[in-house]
Amino acid sequence: MAKGKNGGRIGVAADKHAKDRMEALLDGRITVQDLTMAELMKGRIANSDGTFSAGLKPRLPTSILHGMTNEIARRAMERIRRYGDEAVQGLMELANEAESEQVRLQSWKLIAEYALGKPQERVIISSADPWQDIIDGIMAEERGGVGGDNSEPTGRKGSTPRGASPHT
Repeated sequence: MAKGKNGGRIGVAADKHAKDRMEALLDGRITVQDLTMAELMKGRIANSDGTFSAGLKPRLPTSILHGMTNEIARRAMERIRRYGDEAVQGLMELANEAESEQVRLQSWKLIAEYALGKPQERVIISSADPWQDIIDGIMAEERGGVGGDNSEPTGRKGSTPRGASPHT
């Protein structure tokens, strides 16, 4: 059985073509960009007839596996970009011509989100020092409630003011 540069197995019953390509991949003579989509998806090199050998998958270095994953994503994005105009045209047709008001609304919403970006949720802080407000709230609870006079329960079920007996 042939071994790659890093000692990983090339494959069981792989033909010479597959073994040579695997060695070339391991020693850098070819890159993951040179692999077919089927090879990328299976994580192994195809035989000369396009089939894949039976048996154990070769152990590939992590850097090559990551490169394969990135190449799959790159090719997918390339295809998405290639068909992007058709997708937008389809959304426009749905937005303008769909019988369902819900479909038209969702189509326009998607178009707006892609064109303008999804709206961000915003939190408006009305205090000059919100952290101090939080600390003051915690301190007020520690003193026995919002009023701080120890005469009111803290609002927790079954709680009693500090210093008071629960049986009085």
